[in-house]
Amino acid sequence: MGDKFLKHIERTKIILHIIDGSIIKKEDPLYSFRAINKELNNFSEKLTKKPQMITINKCDLLSAKENMTYLKDAFHKEGSQIFSISALTGEGLSTLIYGLSSLLDELKLREKETITKALPKKEAVYKFTPRFVINKKGDIYEVTGAEIERIVAMTNFNNEEAIDYFQKIIKKMGLEKALIKKGIKEGDQVKIKEIVFTFSSK
Repeated sequence: MGDKFLKHIERTKIILHIIDGSIIKKEDPLYSFRAINKELNNFSEKLTKKPQMITINKCDLLSAKENMTYLKDAFHKEGSQIFSISALTGEGLSTLIYGLSSLLDELKLREKETITKALPKKEAVYKFTPRFVINKKGDIYEVTGAEIERIVAMTNFNNEEAIDYFQKIIKKMGLEKALIKKGIKEGDQVKIKEIVFTFSSK
C-alpha cells in the first residue's frame, strides 16, 4: 500500500474494508483481508487496533447474493462488523452510514472518558465578580460593570416606561444603596458608560 498511504490511515478513526461480493470465486476476500491487516501490523501495531468494519458491495447482483452467506460467516469469525450495500442502487448505504456514525460517537465518548481520567483532580476555585464598581472622580460617581453597562445600553431614555423600569432594576441590583454608602447626595451626578444621571432617591 505504500508508507505514504499508511501514514494517512494513521489519522483515521475507523478502517472500512470494501469488498466486491461478486468475485469471490476468482479470489478469496478473507485472504486479502488478512493480508491487508498483516501489512497494517507490519507498519504499525496501532493500525490493527483501530476498529474495522467490513462492507460487501454489489449486493444487487445475483452472484453477490449467492456469496453473501459465505462472506458473512467468514468475516463474523474475524470479529468485524459486516454491512452489505449496493453503491449502484444505494441499498444498505443508510444503514452503513448510521453504523459508522454510531461507532464514531462511541469512540469520541471513550476518548473523552480517557482524557477525563488522565487529568489531575483540582479543587474547585470560585471567583466572585461584583455586579458593578463605583469610583468617585471629582464630583461624579462613575459606575462600571458589564451587567449594568449592558442594561444602560439597552434602555431607551426617551421613553418614560423604560426609565421607570431602569430605576427599578438598579434598585433591585442594590446600586442605589451602594451609592448612598459611598456618600452620594441628592442632585449629585452618576455616570454609567457615556450617560450622566442626576441622583435622586425619591
